[in-house]
Amino acid sequence: MIWVIACRRTVPHWMQADAPPGKGTPLVYGEKYYLSMASGNKTYHRTDKKTRVKTACTIYQQSIMDKNTSDTAQYEATLDNGREVIVRLHRWNDLLVRSKNGHCMKKKPFDVVRVEILDRGTQKAVIACQKWQKYLPKNQYATQNPDTPLTIAQTSKAIKNLFRTFDKTPFLPQKCKKGKGRQKGHAQPRRTKYPVLRKQPKKIIRLRLSCAASTWAKI
Repeated sequence: MIWVIACRRTVPHWMQADAPPGKGTPLVYGEKYYLSMASGNKTYHRTDKKTRVKTACTIYQQSIMDKNTSDTAQYEATLDNGREVIVRLHRWNDLLVRSKNGHCMKKKPFDVVRVEILDRGTQKAVIACQKWQKYLPKNQYATQNPDTPLTIAQTSKAIKNLFRTFDKTPFLPQKCKKGKGRQKGHAQPRRTKYPVLRKQPKKIIRLRLSCAASTWAKI
């Protein structure tokens, strides 16, 4: 089983560092790339938490398209509506992301694939927003070796496809018959009306109970 995860363009990705081992902590992250079509400056607006003032910050984002691909592929296909297209795949191996929420990602490289769908006649993109996908090596190993035990997340994701093959009839809302209804000429009896009582405070109730208890004690 292969996990296919859509990536955000604003999330930076790093190549593995090729620095020689030396003193101190070994270098893990190398060059930084963004999932964009071309390199350029990107302006962000950040808000100061104390002053609540917005400031513009410009960052240069290097596109991953400037990096040589590890593998490329292309094939022709026909969509459901009969449109003939060309599918191009660009793949970069062993990328990294920064750790977040206490999860260490230094030893979890993955592959990024850019999927581009072009019209066969006009050579223009069918989908304006290109899709970027990740393929984890752990899931690739599980597909190549069927005897490999799956993780909890892999099992929960694979079992959804199995549940879709089940018959949905027992889980659909059951049909119910309508009631007979009131017969013609039948008069429904009126409801019993009760007088409205005012709720007394708890202090008064406790005082009355204490007074009643004292009178019973005298008797």
